[in-house]
Amino acid sequence: MGMNEQPPRGRGYEEGDASFKALVKWGVGLAVAVVVSALLMFALYHYFAARPDKFPEPSPMAGARPPYAGPKLQVRAPQDLKEWLAAEDAVLNSSAWVDPDKAIVRIPVKRAIELLAERGLPAKIEEGGAKP
Repeated sequence: MGMNEQPPRGRGYEEGDASFKALVKWGVGLAVAVVVSALLMFALYHYFAARPDKFPEPSPMAGARPPYAGPKLQVRAPQDLKEWLAAEDAVLNSSAWVDPDKAIVRIPVKRAIELLAERGLPAKIEEGGAKP
């Protein structure tokens, strides 16, 4: 269409895209499928409800779970954070045995950085076993 051409006059909507008959058939089919599904579920429910002797007894441990105590609320959040940070700092800045049998020791972070600066990182070993 050019700049001066007028669109063809007609009904004002697209006539060829949607078929009313096809939409009605689809809607009726969907409604029938929903009703059939609901009837099948109803029949299955009554079938299984009428035959409780065919199913094994639940485990005696099934109800042994302790009752729910509710959510663990953090009442003193700032104090809890300070305590947690203090505990983390104590671990990071102290020495202790991790596994005495294997001679594994935890050292303070500052000392580990100093040792790493003195000795350097270990050399990377290639897959073939040779150093680069």
